[in-house]
Amino acid sequence: MYVQKGGVKFSVVNGSGKEAVVDMFGPNDFLGEGCMAGQSVRMGTATAITPTTLLVIDKSELLRVLHAEHELPALPNRIAVVGNYLPRRCGIATFTTDLCDAIHAEYSATELLALPVNDTEEGYAYPARVRFELSEDNLASYRQAADFLNFSNIDLLCLHHEYGIFGGRAGGHILEFLRRMRMPVATTLHTVLRDPNPDQRAVMEEIAILSDRMIVMSQHSVQILQEVFRVPIDKIDLWAKTSLQR
Repeated sequence: MYVQKGGVKFSVVNGSGKEAVVDMFGPNDFLGEGCMAGQSVRMGTATAITPTTLLVIDKSELLRVLHAEHELPALPNRIAVVGNYLPRRCGIATFTTDLCDAIHAEYSATELLALPVNDTEEGYAYPARVRFELSEDNLASYRQAADFLNFSNIDLLCLHHEYGIFGGRAGGHILEFLRRMRMPVATTLHTVLRDPNPDQRAVMEEIAILSDRMIVMSQHSVQILQEVFRVPIDKIDLWAKTSLQR
């Protein structure tokens, strides 16, 4: 959905039954992009906070327009994607899997490698695209994954960040991974906190330093990155507006 006017809050409820607002959307923002990508898990609740007009975009129509656009930019030859991956059942896994499938459909010459994070010792029955598996709480696996990518001639690393995916305090294990990277890093933030605790703030600020691009999905998140985490505006990409302008 595309916000034409008004405002929408996106919130989740924690285990204590308390509501936490994780993002705000205003005019020219998109929301519900996970459903567009085929996400089947509901991540939270969207509520209009003022009289709001939304444009609902049908998935088939969006795909028709994208396939009709022939002037597509070139992509790097080898891209690694780090985040959860199907058949693990969570919204990020669905989003990441569908994103890889969409890139492969449009850019068949680009090789995609997926590196999911396992939350169980036995892992999952992943497809062939998965070349290396990280263990959520095993810091050594993050170092090994970094070494694997550095020796695999990867041209671009796409990191999908969400709270609760990575091990360590405030997900800090991912920093050990990023510090070892020898290729450009584009980090997509699925949640941007306005009131992070000290650990969350420190981790996010270093992720921003170690990333070449920071990708968010609302103007509100752009403002938070600048005001709270001191990320320069020229390092931030707003995914929604880029999609709209195409």
